[in-house]
Amino acid sequence: MTCCIHILIDEMRRSGIIVRTTDNDCEHYAVIDKKLVWHGGMNLLGKADFYDNLIRVENEQAAAELLEITEQVLIAGK
Repeated sequence: MTCCIHILIDEMRRSGIIVRTTDNDCEHYAVIDKKLVWHGGMNLLGKADFYDNLIRVENEQAAAELLEITEQVLIAGK
């Protein structure tokens, strides 16, 4: 990650947002309030690209599944 991304992440954390990152760049998503999911082929903290896409889904089950997958990836990476 670049320096600018670290600055953005630090700002989000200071605002009370839980930020978890992995070295795996194949999935880009944000889960908000355990029910709102923003998901897509877009680097949410990075440079815009011609192929960027983003969908918004409000579904607690989808959010829970993504959070569970994130935990599994983080645990496997340790």
